[in-house]
Amino acid sequence: LMPPEVHKAMERASANYVEIVALQRAVGAHLAKFVDAEAAMVCSGSAACIAQATAVCIAGMDQDKIYRLPDTAGMKNEVIITHRTPWDRGIALTGAKLVLVHSLQELDAAINDKTAMMEYTYGETGPVTLKEAIAICKRRGVPFMLDGAATCPPFERLKTLASYGADLFCVSGGKGLQGPQCSGILFGRKDLIEAALHNGSPFEGSICRPMKVGKEEIVGALAAVEWSSKRDYAADCRVWEARLDVIAKAVNALPGVHAEIYYRKQ
Repeated sequence: LMPPEVHKAMERASANYVEIVALQRAVGAHLAKFVDAEAAMVCSGSAACIAQATAVCIAGMDQDKIYRLPDTAGMKNEVIITHRTPWDRGIALTGAKLVLVHSLQELDAAINDKTAMMEYTYGETGPVTLKEAIAICKRRGVPFMLDGAATCPPFERLKTLASYGADLFCVSGGKGLQGPQCSGILFGRKDLIEAALHNGSPFEGSICRPMKVGKEEIVGALAAVEWSSKRDYAADCRVWEARLDVIAKAVNALPGVHAEIYYRKQ
């Protein structure tokens, strides 16, 4: 649920006319400071962040290419992944071809002149670690997109994501940040974020228009980040533990069922 601070910010935003791209740049500059990133923008969810990041790495700021998507003929259109997930449909939405690899050797061999990007989900376990994947992509000049949708709280994990050195990374504006549910925040290199703005609404294109985010969500996401940055994570945990304890006691009352509370470390 959104706290009163976010509600109030969105209400103020709804009472004014604004030029959306100018607002995105201004809000993005503030958002970027929280994680020491070069730039940021608000999207219509983490899935939209992934789709726009992919579109950027395929079409850049070329308006003809942006308008052609998902027709990627003649463009770099291969995106490397190490796992299949429901969210890789956001990559395919742009017309990208998914290239699944199962080892470091396969990753290195998969990179060619058609490779547009590599996408990786934070916290996944498998044949290639996050640091290994980023290192190879940096060495081979391939943009790296890190999906960290569900990494908050704690708020400090935003800086953890930034510290890995991914070219782009995203988090949900809802979930633990408690901002607008239909928002996500894309962080990254300034040139790529600027191009991402051109691969979203109000610009024209098959990917652009469906990615519309309103001034209320843009301002609300900023308010949520500001509010979340001041939260007491230990106090939050005590509230969540109390709620989980109620659930665990109810479940343990069922014959043959045992429930316990544990933390998953990342």
